[in-house]
Amino acid sequence: MDRGDLIDELEELVYVSDIRTYELLYMNKALQTVVNCGDYLNRKCYQVLQNRETPCEFCTNGRLSSDAFYVWQHWNLYLDKYYKLKDKLISWNGRPARMELAVDITEPEHAKQKIQRKLRTERTLVECIRSLTMAGSLEEAIQAVLSGIGEYYQADRAYILELNEERTVGTNTYEWCAPGVKAEIEFNQDIPLFLVPLWKEAIRDIAFVHVQDVETLKERYSVEYGRMRKQGIHSLMAAPFILEDKGMGYVGVDNPSSNGDDTDFLKSVSYFVISELQKRRFQEALEYQSGHDSLTGAFNRLQFDRDMEIYQKKRQGSMGIVFADINGLKQTNDTLGHESGDHLICSVAEKLRESFQQGRVYRMGGDEFLVFCSDVGREEFERMVDECRRRLLLESKSEASVGWAWEQDEIDLERMRRKADKKMYQEKEGSRAE
Repeated sequence: MDRGDLIDELEELVYVSDIRTYELLYMNKALQTVVNCGDYLNRKCYQVLQNRETPCEFCTNGRLSSDAFYVWQHWNLYLDKYYKLKDKLISWNGRPARMELAVDITEPEHAKQKIQRKLRTERTLVECIRSLTMAGSLEEAIQAVLSGIGEYYQADRAYILELNEERTVGTNTYEWCAPGVKAEIEFNQDIPLFLVPLWKEAIRDIAFVHVQDVETLKERYSVEYGRMRKQGIHSLMAAPFILEDKGMGYVGVDNPSSNGDDTDFLKSVSYFVISELQKRRFQEALEYQSGHDSLTGAFNRLQFDRDMEIYQKKRQGSMGIVFADINGLKQTNDTLGHESGDHLICSVAEKLRESFQQGRVYRMGGDEFLVFCSDVGREEFERMVDECRRRLLLESKSEASVGWAWEQDEIDLERMRRKADKKMYQEKEGSRAE
């Protein structure tokens, strides 16, 4: 009797699959009866056993060992069963393979309903996590998750409340509303926590907030009671965001009408939401830093090179370029200190932004700035240049010398840069002569 015949005698469900290709190499009779898949050889394990088109994200191939079984539990969506599983790395006809033994541990019918609800919860949670990680933008990701939360609880609203760094002010940053439900986000901005003691206490204790009947708040938390009644809230649930052992905000739902006793789902979602918020905002900060000057907030030389490539490829109707060079920066640094020099640099950058609000301001070097103004008429552009000079004038001396160039139709950016640069130096020489 070979090992296949021996395994066929087992009551456990058993299969063997190639760990590299996921091809099924063997299934015992008990599993064949459960799956009822016909000829299984060389078909993918995830197709036959999970009804999936791609490998399972929970696959344990990376955890297999030939020395001991890896033991775990899993609800099989396709078979609608809950199994205890034992996995091991073996050699099957010379091929490295995974052998899995499964025991059905699905509980009696009344417990099964509870597990099925857990399954629905996990499915919704997985969808929320997938939305967070796959969405193109943070806004899109958060809205997709709030929609999933709102629908899971059949709530009127799902929202995110974020705290400032000092955790003294709360702001409703995102909100999802069920059809026909009025948005309240604009009325929940910059709320000092001392005005809402219920939330202040919850944030202090990093506590889950579960108000099953708003009427219970009437005496102790009269301010919150009034706000909630005014917004049509008669119940709510909210789970804290926890970051470095501090509560930094909440994800919540108003008026949940389904799964109201399932607080674990909201707690789980809050963990992934704060993680994604932190990750995305860190990425945004890195992207911002890569294209901006850290001192002035103006675009930097790297962003200028990127934009030059775009402007050269994209036809512009007209283009205005401004070159600005700070007057006396070295002298300011030498006599008054670099802090004063930094103040002068920031002052020039701000005045350039104020003067060319529809343009893009770049800090090209220590004391040099450049501005691009695309698709602007010559008269309007010259007005902005004059306004810039007026803003830069400090007593009898300008903070910076300015040169400019404007072209339309056949635009040559390098020629314009040279022209603006030349005018700027002419103005600087003129100011020195005075």
